[in-house]
Amino acid sequence: MVYRPFGGHLYRVVTGARSSIGERGVYRLVGVNPSAEQSWGVYIRRVLGSDVEVFHRRLVPDGPQRQSVELCR
Repeated sequence: MVYRPFGGHLYRVVTGARSSIGERGVYRLVGVNPSAEQSWGVYIRRVLGSDVEVFHRRLVPDGPQRQSVELCR
């Protein structure tokens, strides 16, 4: 049941065929031009930005929390 859509997707990825409707919608939503190449400066900014986000999530996993009243007594 899954081999038809998955095989079609795999074929498009390997052959470099045009993006699907869903992919083009996501590209438009996030503002990416799929036909443009990514420069090294943009790549470095994306990698460092994702590293900062992961590091921040490890430091503050649940976001700011309020102290309970019992701890203040």
